Amino acid sequence: MLAGVDAKELSDEECLGMVDDIEVARRSLDATSAGVLAEVDRRGLCDIRYGTATGVWFERRHGRSRTAVNREIRAGRRLRADLDELFKAAGRGEITFERAAFIAARVNDRNADAFSAAQQALLALSDAGAWLVTVHSVG
Repeated sequence: MLAGVDAKELSDEECLGMVDDIEVARRSLDATSAGVLAEVDRRGLCDIRYGTATGVWFERRHGRSRTAVNREIRAGRRLRADLDELFKAAGRGEITFERAAFIAARVNDRNADAFSAAQQALLALSDAGAWLVTVHSVG
């Protein structure tokens, strides 16, 4: 468990390596969480079992803001439906879920095909750090 790691005892290389490993794991967990929450919401599980919306249920159960959870659900839904390559890349830890969600928030029914077709280019630009300019020009 990571909680048992004392960073003060790590070498410089181990510290830097651990930061990288944690970031890849965080990216994967964030994307997976959004996908699962989107599926819970799609199935209406919280409404059926608890009589409440998914965001409200999650906030009560885990204490995280329903606003943030609902944003995650919307991003997960859009990524799974229209931007599967970005969603998979986030799940593999290649891009941050934050970046994938930012792009997903700009997708709508009118431009979904354009964004879907541009996924590989967006991933390539993400590596180059130029993604923000591209997303604004496509959206």
